[in-house]
Amino acid sequence: MSMAGLSWIKEAARLALADRKRVKEGDMSAFILPLVAAISKDGILDFIPIFGGVIGFCITLYLFVFMWGRGKWKVRLIMFFFSLIETVPFISILPLQTTAVLYGYHLAKKAAKEAGIELTLLEQAKASLRRAEQMAFQQQQMQKQDVAEEIANDTEYQQQAANDNRYQSTPMRKFI
Repeated sequence: MSMAGLSWIKEAARLALADRKRVKEGDMSAFILPLVAAISKDGILDFIPIFGGVIGFCITLYLFVFMWGRGKWKVRLIMFFFSLIETVPFISILPLQTTAVLYGYHLAKKAAKEAGIELTLLEQAKASLRRAEQMAFQQQQMQKQDVAEEIANDTEYQQQAANDNRYQSTPMRKFI
């Protein structure tokens, strides 16, 4: 294999890892390139003898690295199996790579939807907690206000304060 071939393989792997990262960040448009690559490999490159085989290998590597993070081990093994089957001449006619990319897209959309639901539930729980804290604070303030009003309206407490020497000796008491 020449140096140009190795650079194509490295570039395919690097690009696949970058696209995988974009999908993890929630960017579903990262599936456009894998889908186009899978369709062109399954539809065109599988039928071109030598040149199609070299480019097809790079696309298969790209799709394998890109799809490796999709789903559980069962899905990963299926993707590995699809990649191996693509090397068999007559079986490579089947659109296995395209099917795998579409299935990976379906799994990513499903996971994003579940994550969105979890995020909504978490935000609702946080809002409920904030409301409960606010209500508890308001109730505490109302209790303090009720106690202050009770003390202010208590005639026994007022009489005791009027008879208190410390209260009478203050400079403000002389003006009252």
